[in-house]
Amino acid sequence: MRRKDRQMDKEFALKVIDESQYASLGLVTDTGVMLRVLSVVRKDSRLYFHSATKGSKVDAFKDGQEVELTFVARAQVPNLFSREEIKELIDQGQASQLLSKVFTSEFSSAMVRGSLRRVTDKKEIEEALRIIGEKYTPDMMEFIEIAVEISRDRVAIFAVEIEDIMAKRKMFDDEGEEMKWGRKS
Repeated sequence: MRRKDRQMDKEFALKVIDESQYASLGLVTDTGVMLRVLSVVRKDSRLYFHSATKGSKVDAFKDGQEVELTFVARAQVPNLFSREEIKELIDQGQASQLLSKVFTSEFSSAMVRGSLRRVTDKKEIEEALRIIGEKYTPDMMEFIEIAVEISRDRVAIFAVEIEDIMAKRKMFDDEGEEMKWGRKS
């Protein structure tokens, strides 16, 4: 990672994965690079996502294939200065702060490298569907068993074993200073 000052620990990376609504999965196929946006959930050091049972994505996936996923959480443009404060910075010859503190974004990201496999065990498929339901439709869990029963033979479930994980963050504290080197507050 180039920006070691923004690198975060494994626990932070796992939290980003859990908070993210989606991930981008990339892999190399026989015809080139494939990139797909997926709804991904995590259980321990395993990621799950569901898919249709047929299509170019499913055709491209091979058991044991190395994939990379990127997750982003808490992405936003910081609001550190009022218009008046920005004008003061410019008047004081400190316009360069505009680039690093105004025309920027805050984010938390996690990158995972791992091995892909199609889940074939019925119990693991059902468990993955429940975990997906818990993350994306928590207020409908009273109906999850019906949904699992109906969908378990209609969807493909894939798992990625996390082999390498890293995280990065750019965030400002209440004083407008970037929180570097894993600083918590």
